Amino acid sequence: GREEIVGRTETVYNSCNPEWKNPVMVVYKFEEVQTLIVRIYDEQSKIGILAEQTLIGEFTAEVSDILNETIYEDDITYCDPVTGDEILVGTCSINSEEVKKEAVPEELVADFKAFNLDTNLVGTCTPFLAISRVIDQELVPIARTEHRPIVDSKAKGVPSSVEWSSLHVKVDRLCKGDHQALLVIEVYNWGSTRHQFIGSCRTTLASLLSQGYTEYELINVVKQINPEYENSGILKVESVRVEKCHSFLDFVRGGFDINLTVAIDFTMSNKDFDNEKSLHYRRSTNKTNDYMAAIQAVGSVMCCYDRDQQFPVYGFGARLPDRRISHCFPCTMMADNVEVSGLDGIAEIYWSCLKEVDPIEPTNMAPVIREVNEVAKRKMEEGELSYQVLLILTDGAISDMRQTIDSIVQASHQPISILIVGVGNGDDFSKMHVLDADDEPLVSSENEVMKRDIVGFVPFKEYRHMDPEILARECLKEIPRQFTTWTRQNRIQLPDRERVVKRNNRSRTRKIGRHTVMLSDNRDALPEAELERLRSRKSFKERVQDKIKASIQAATANSSMAEMANHASLRQSPVLQRPLLDSNSVTHTESASTFAKCDTRYTTPASSSLAAPPPQPQQLSCDYQLL
Repeated sequence: GREEIVGRTETVYNSCNPEWKNPVMVVYKFEEVQTLIVRIYDEQSKIGILAEQTLIGEFTAEVSDILNETIYEDDITYCDPVTGDEILVGTCSINSEEVKKEAVPEELVADFKAFNLDTNLVGTCTPFLAISRVIDQELVPIARTEHRPIVDSKAKGVPSSVEWSSLHVKVDRLCKGDHQALLVIEVYNWGSTRHQFIGSCRTTLASLLSQGYTEYELINVVKQINPEYENSGILKVESVRVEKCHSFLDFVRGGFDINLTVAIDFTMSNKDFDNEKSLHYRRSTNKTNDYMAAIQAVGSVMCCYDRDQQFPVYGFGARLPDRRISHCFPCTMMADNVEVSGLDGIAEIYWSCLKEVDPIEPTNMAPVIREVNEVAKRKMEEGELSYQVLLILTDGAISDMRQTIDSIVQASHQPISILIVGVGNGDDFSKMHVLDADDEPLVSSENEVMKRDIVGFVPFKEYRHMDPEILARECLKEIPRQFTTWTRQNRIQLPDRERVVKRNNRSRTRKIGRHTVMLSDNRDALPEAELERLRSRKSFKERVQDKIKASIQAATANSSMAEMANHASLRQSPVLQRPLLDSNSVTHTESASTFAKCDTRYTTPASSSLAAPPPQPQQLSCDYQLL
């Protein structure tokens, strides 16, 4: 039958023995034979399309066989496309569990800190912590922290230490509701090709919750043969708690706005705007360019989550009409009004801005990040239910890398995500990949590690000839996770019902056709004249039918005048009654607003007498186009 992708794991880098922690959810149907094809790929491109990756091998298994084993194992084989021979490339183990849907799932939030770690290792020590569950004497990885460098204290008698960000794990995934299930906490020194084991300890969820702020010795069993060996460090549980885990959709339904802000690179590295090789050049074939295509692809999804449809648009790296040089300016050229209405407004202000500014050097990205960071910080202090998404479109040739990293680390504390779309055919987007921080968290000039991952980078050239939805999906796929991470770290609760109702009564705009119209759910705030107009306004279907009838009547009247002039025998006849077109036979769409053509035709007998009855139309048709 037809294959359907049911899930994918995350990518594990530089490992011949990968362990994936992101589960794949499969709907189990007892009455069906469900066959799973598991394929392992070597990632060659950040694009999620499998055709861009290299197949390592695959195996096929029945869901029932997987469920019959606590840990299912099968051989991974690769079929040689030339000889057709199957080559054994490895073995895969699958741990399967039933997932029970909870009303509101619970999540364990734990803060760990390690002291006096054994640093007698090869290279620098940047440890990370991993939690696994013991199932049939096997360790099943559940979650892990980021890797961070050890901080050597300058104070006398204070040991070196490392402290990780809070670890968040679903309780159901951690122990399946069994608080006495055995857990193993391991500490490794991170390596690009292989991680070095430092030590581990054993505990249970019940022990963590009851004892709290406790300490565990990290033991390396290999080193225990040395009689003088004590431990490989101390792991301290700084805090541990269980919280309700609300999803991204819960917060959106609860009243959170996801606000899009657009920042456009106008610098000289894009070339002069009138140059056909410029990335800002408006092509005559489709009246657009890569900058505009990226804005439309991402904006078409993001605008659905923004209630007021007002989008701030900034530019950076340009000489303004007053000859000032700016690395962060509103494209509206008005400091007190930086927003435009809808995606059409973004497009209009972008094309208009190209005529008003001149490109300059260098390319500084930090100022626009700091500007949006301040907006996010101010709205959070004012209690607004909003999360900022900054879309930066650039050719990637930035000059202020250090300042940009500092601004991103600072922004990681605020309700903000940053999407960077690399525009152009250049191959050097290495700086953008560093800012993406998939492999290594960013560290500021003050040695502060970013609090959470907030940056995503996508090179536009890899998606230029694909469906725009693929680009939008690749850009926005990390937003829900980044949002919920921020809510957990800051202990943001779902807003109460009364506050949401009050917020929904605020005025807003809505896109109707080509126009942005102000609406309000609070009808009491409208003047009486406006209320009367809304009450008496006909529906769209009624207005369409009225226009059809009026057009037919007008055409009928004109034709009747011509006939009475040519047929004297009809001058004394009763007024012709033309039957109207049945409204039920008219097809119309909700987006229709204008009739481009309405033509009524009919035929009459060649001759008639005064005694003859009024001629009846033999054919009546109505041709129209809706724009």
